[in-house]
Amino acid sequence: MLKTILNVLNRISDYVLNLFIFSNFQREKSTFDNHTNSNVGDGFGLARSMHPTELIRIFIKCGLFRKETLFIDLGAGDGYVLRLVNIFFPKTHLLGIESDKNLISLVEQNVKNSILICSDLSDSELFLKLPEIESANVIAYIFNPCPVSLVIISLQNIVKKYGPILVIYKTYPAELESIFNFNLIEKRKNFLIFQLS
Repeated sequence: MLKTILNVLNRISDYVLNLFIFSNFQREKSTFDNHTNSNVGDGFGLARSMHPTELIRIFIKCGLFRKETLFIDLGAGDGYVLRLVNIFFPKTHLLGIESDKNLISLVEQNVKNSILICSDLSDSELFLKLPEIESANVIAYIFNPCPVSLVIISLQNIVKKYGPILVIYKTYPAELESIFNFNLIEKRKNFLIFQLS
């Protein structure tokens, strides 16, 4: 009986979530059509291959709807993911890190209310450039293809600055377990969600 009630509640919540996503997505559809059709390079294939509703579901699973959340996009590109987060979770603090100055200017045009840092992920002093933001919930999003060594350096910088973080990443980096306290939260076909401290 309890299992049936939980299943019904789960379906209702999925239905409400789908309505919320669909209504917001339809309102901003031209924004995502423009991003999807933009020719930015190979690094954006995985995020672009996932429908925006799937990304929104991932972000909700990570607690992006909570107040005082800092969302960090490591390799922000042209701001596709930051724009998506900005629309659906407008109270979220947005931080984009991108090494290409031309792409940084695109993000500045596309995403208002974001903090952008032009830096390479291999910069060992990156944590000095990170802004002081009081946040109870820090989420790092990494979907651009880059060596695991750069991911480790970046995550070390972020943990050093903000403490424990939730990470959305495309693969299972075994190297992280020897460096951080590692807690796998969810494993799916296209991504992992894990916590580091």
